[in-house]
Amino acid sequence: MDDDKPGRTSGWYVLYVDGLPAGEAGDWRTGESWTWCAKEKDSLSLEELKIAQAHLERSRKAREQERARLAAEAAARAADIWAKSNACEAHPYLSAKCNASCGLRLSAGKLLVPVMDMAGTMRSLQFIDAGGNKKFLFGGAIAGCFHRIPGTNDVVAVAEGYATAASIHMATGWTVLTAFNAGNLLPVARAWRQVHPECRMIICGDDDRWTKGNPGRAKAEACAREVGAATLFPSFASGAGRLTDWNDLHQREGLEEVKRQLLAGAGQRKRDIRSWGLERFAGQAPERRWLVENIMPCGAVFVLAAMGDAGKGMLTLDLGLKVAGKTPLRRGNGGERDFNPDLTAFGNRILRQGPVAVISAEDSADEVHRRLQSIGVGRAREMYVLPLPNAGGPLPVIVPGKHGPELSADWLELRAQLVELRPALIVIDPLASFVMADINTDPAVGAFTMGHMAQLAQETDAAVVLVHHLAKSKANVVTPEEARALIRGTSAIVDNARAAYVLWGVEEKAGRAACSALGVEWARNSVMKGCLVKSNGPGDREIKTWIRNKAGLLEVRNEQLRSVARERTPALLDSLAAACAEAAQRGQPFTKTGANGLFTRRQEMPAELRGLSKHLLDQYAQRLLEAKRLVLCIAKGSTSKKWLDVPDGDFALGLGQFATGATEDKENDS
Repeated sequence: MDDDKPGRTSGWYVLYVDGLPAGEAGDWRTGESWTWCAKEKDSLSLEELKIAQAHLERSRKAREQERARLAAEAAARAADIWAKSNACEAHPYLSAKCNASCGLRLSAGKLLVPVMDMAGTMRSLQFIDAGGNKKFLFGGAIAGCFHRIPGTNDVVAVAEGYATAASIHMATGWTVLTAFNAGNLLPVARAWRQVHPECRMIICGDDDRWTKGNPGRAKAEACAREVGAATLFPSFASGAGRLTDWNDLHQREGLEEVKRQLLAGAGQRKRDIRSWGLERFAGQAPERRWLVENIMPCGAVFVLAAMGDAGKGMLTLDLGLKVAGKTPLRRGNGGERDFNPDLTAFGNRILRQGPVAVISAEDSADEVHRRLQSIGVGRAREMYVLPLPNAGGPLPVIVPGKHGPELSADWLELRAQLVELRPALIVIDPLASFVMADINTDPAVGAFTMGHMAQLAQETDAAVVLVHHLAKSKANVVTPEEARALIRGTSAIVDNARAAYVLWGVEEKAGRAACSALGVEWARNSVMKGCLVKSNGPGDREIKTWIRNKAGLLEVRNEQLRSVARERTPALLDSLAAACAEAAQRGQPFTKTGANGLFTRRQEMPAELRGLSKHLLDQYAQRLLEAKRLVLCIAKGSTSKKWLDVPDGDFALGLGQFATGATEDKENDS
């Protein structure tokens, strides 16, 4: 074989010496074959021609039977070796080639590259040792088989070896098919084209200019002509080193140069404005799709921010268990009324289920196990939790590059797996641990990071949840705007997210009041407020009260608190009316808002009123005014109608006199 190495057994031959000497030879790898006869075909007699044809037919049948037997044995051995192999996190060959492991495994210190057919069946294995020596299982099918590195669907590239294919994928994100040798480029491209006739295919060939006949270029160009594909070959700044393929370019001049040449050579524009005319937006617009109704959109980036120790990890695990669960979204025969109330998150309905991937940079496997146990795992689920302290250590997504931030090789390997999995939910916890650049102050890093996450969300159709931290603040958060301002880091993080949700702590009094209303024991950090602080489109922006359950999981309790409030409202209205009458009677009346407002001076009120929020106090005061149980009064010497009193009180009758001196707080009232 011209393009094979000495000592290989890639070729075969059959020779017949009886009567008319004739024979046939071929290449096991590609399925190509050639015939030979001792006499020229045109000089054969009719009898000799029959003998030659009989030889060829016997040869063909024998070869096909032998090939089928060897291929079946090799496929069985491949499946057995693969099942007993180990995950591949690192290998000397990958380090030497600057590659990541994309779908590879390890056995006896050697890399295993699966050889698959179009039906997705493993037909053989390629073994690569630390020195780069390669070997296939004897007899295994190679022709038309390949190793697929999944990526984007806009381009499918075909390359010879694994290292070359991996470099192409790392540079472009394309789907790449490893054909294993130049002779197999055409069988692989032909098989793929038959199943995917409309795909854009590029043959990324080796430029074997140092080899007679340049077989890499010749085979690539012939393949491209037959299947209607483009060809690309690497261009090197220097001829030193006898470099030939895209991995050589990767090692010599860097991944950015590989990317530049491939994208430029393919004529591929990341943003082709002419392809985005109004015809792309014709017809009915697609409906907005939610993972969590009016909170968390599908195919978009969602930032979940809170202070440390808030319970973000537990919250996302609980969400993941529900999204990945086998418990149906609806009960009975379907329809709105059959919705399963157990499947809620953030106080709203979960509207989609599917695989879930959680990547945790801080929590160990033991900690994840304890949390899952406390939540209650329940029935079988398609959920994957990758605890990096136990799974290879730190995994940078963004690293500094020659021309700015870029994606790491390790992340590209995992990203390819996520694209293949197509989960409904991806959780990255916490964001800062995955960015090896200054995401807190550099807007360029923030924009690049969020742009990549948005692309991942679109490619997988997943809700990509980025768990993030809040900056410390001495002031208590009251409004969603204040909560949003506390999200740590550059504003590009929130600005480039589709939605952002913040959890923040509450004052002890408010926390105790909420717990007391529901009959649960108060503890520090057990009550939080939370709301959607940013949403590109509609969203549920209600501020919700979260209370930690016995397992340590925060749960939205707004409905229960509203139910209790409805039962208590008449008594609270009576208490507020009495408090306003008493304050006016002693010459120190309240106003609705401001320096003398109800909320500002709530410490002067009975205990049951002191724990109410500003919004609720304002609401109750308005209800009393509308019912004419309270009136707004003008004091002597003033033109402002703002003082609260009962209709028959002194201020209401124009007789009220302001008193001086301090007012005793009711903080210690029982």
